[in-house]
Amino acid sequence: MNPVLEVSKLSMNFGGLKAIENICLEIFQNEIVSLIGHNGAGKTTFFNCITGIYKPVSGDVFISPFPQKTEKERINGLKPNIITKKGMARTFQNIRLFQNITVLENVMIGRHVRTHAGIIASVLKLKKTRREEREIVEESFKILEKTGIEKFADEKASNLPYGAQRKLEIARALMARPRLLLLDEPSLGLAPIMVKQMFEIIKKINEENSTTVFLVEQNANLALKASSRGYVMENGKIIFSGPSKELIKNKKIKSAYLGL
Repeated sequence: MNPVLEVSKLSMNFGGLKAIENICLEIFQNEIVSLIGHNGAGKTTFFNCITGIYKPVSGDVFISPFPQKTEKERINGLKPNIITKKGMARTFQNIRLFQNITVLENVMIGRHVRTHAGIIASVLKLKKTRREEREIVEESFKILEKTGIEKFADEKASNLPYGAQRKLEIARALMARPRLLLLDEPSLGLAPIMVKQMFEIIKKINEENSTTVFLVEQNANLALKASSRGYVMENGKIIFSGPSKELIKNKKIKSAYLGL
């Protein structure tokens, strides 16, 4: 089976500083895989490199966008919207929402890479355009229900509690119908009960949508428990990898990352 995501010898520098160095990893269909590490380890930089925000100085990123395609595609240097269209969507550590429009509209925007109606059809409000708009609204409501924030559908995003804003970012990413969903610190700043809800949503997305999830988390204990496999990053390098159950038992990881 080809991996959904394959990263080979990926490196990124900022001036003379090596932010990440020779990162290699694979993620396969329907997995939940976690990337853990302390603040400053390079986790978000790595996410930015594979999603087109940064252009890595060396290495390769390959994605297998859809099951019917057998050949992997190299996505180095592609723009973020193109990478999303090829099947990889993400959330951000620092929440990025359209604050002055409604929750429902925020989610609907996530479908922009999958819409079919052209400019003329949209302006003229042709039948197929109206049908597509109805389908987008219906699916947006379903995703809001899946993430537990449907009651906020008509609220402006700026009025949402912090935890609901985190969920809204995930809902918007899901509207792109990704094969691979990248979540950057989804539990950051949440109260314990909300952290539990967040990990329940992540598992639900993986199980019900058959969506592969790649998870960056400082809450290493919960991340590894939710994952089948994990990678540990330190100073821009992968220092451990393997099945999550084995990583949890590793004495060095227990001491350094799990607080055990």
